Amino acid sequence: MTSTKKIDRAILFSQCEFFIDYRSSQDGCDRSLRLGNELENKYGAKIVEQPQSSSTTHIIFKNGTLETKLFAQKYNIPLIEPIWLEHCIKKRRLIDLKKYQVINDENQPPTEELALDQLEITNKNMPLPSTPKNK
Repeated sequence: MTSTKKIDRAILFSQCEFFIDYRSSQDGCDRSLRLGNELENKYGAKIVEQPQSSSTTHIIFKNGTLETKLFAQKYNIPLIEPIWLEHCIKKRRLIDLKKYQVINDENQPPTEELALDQLEITNKNMPLPSTPKNK
């Protein structure tokens, strides 16, 4: 869905359905609604409150939830950095997604604790901690 032809900004994203999961890295504040309103009003995008496996074309993602990442992976929906939107707007066309795809969001805090019993690790399989010998 990329183009070399410049498009009127009012309809730039008119063929796109976005789900936005965007939180500030400083305070964790959800920025999705503000960004979604701008994309709808200025650039013709359709914004959904929940991603749809059959119609959502892109998921705009920054510091979002693990659930969103897993949904995108399961349904093969591109998980895109918000900067992609800015670059598309500047160039007035949809640009290639490859450089903007979220592969591993390192700022993502773990959302679930792993239980040792789920990992099939028992005390007998774990090495004893080593301690320095006294001299």
